[in-house]
Amino acid sequence: MFLILIIISLLIILSLQIRHKIKCKNLSDNFLNKNTMCIYMYTFGKTHTKYNFTTVLKKKFPNIDFYIYTDNLDKVNFLNNYRNNFKSLNIIKVPVLNKLDFIDENRLTAKYYKFKIIPDEIKKYDYMFHIDFGRFNILNHVNEKHIFSLIESNKSKKLFLCIGLWSIKDDFKIQLNSKNESDINFNKFKSKINLNKILTKKHVQLSHFIRDLKDSETNFIFEKIYDELIENKLKRDQFVFNHTLIKYNYNYNKIKYVYSFMYLYLFGLII
Repeated sequence: MFLILIIISLLIILSLQIRHKIKCKNLSDNFLNKNTMCIYMYTFGKTHTKYNFTTVLKKKFPNIDFYIYTDNLDKVNFLNNYRNNFKSLNIIKVPVLNKLDFIDENRLTAKYYKFKIIPDEIKKYDYMFHIDFGRFNILNHVNEKHIFSLIESNKSKKLFLCIGLWSIKDDFKIQLNSKNESDINFNKFKSKINLNKILTKKHVQLSHFIRDLKDSETNFIFEKIYDELIENKLKRDQFVFNHTLIKYNYNYNKIKYVYSFMYLYLFGLII
């Protein structure tokens, strides 16, 4: 009897897997019939001190173009080993901005490319999969078809965000304790925002997200996130993210929250 139950359970699991693969393929094909996507990264300065890049990229993305913007071609030269992993690999050299009194030139330029502009080469795409350069290893844990299927099955969504590991309130405390921000600048910012309303929103990870590049409201709000960082002399995106969306009445219904882009199949988000 126990053996029969095991066999039945295995058959059910196999059936669900087959069902998932068929649905995933159909959704993915539908997406590719109508849309284009790129992976978008940038990095500035001589080194990236927080991460190393010893991980070998094994995953293939035959339907996605890869772009990286940098002022230092030597730092990203290793990416040439992965030209066959993408539909195309594009390494583009650009200058850095001048530093400001509260932020160095490399971090400022990264924020500029993250929020303020859509480079000319990227404007032709329908969707961008943004990944911070330090999170390059995420590409070994995502599946191209799962990403396409996620978007196709949520057509009304314009911004796909991963939920953070802690609350907004906890993030504020952690970052302030790390002394990465000026206490004076942050307290000035805190005094003029609707903190209670912000704390009702979800804390999200902004190191990687999917963005609809054709949605004017989302494009507008991204530009304003950069403006809010500069105006309030802050460095951390999460501090101003929900504040900016609330301030400019962004439609939160356009956001699809997921637990992880890396484990879409595990969480059954697109089955």
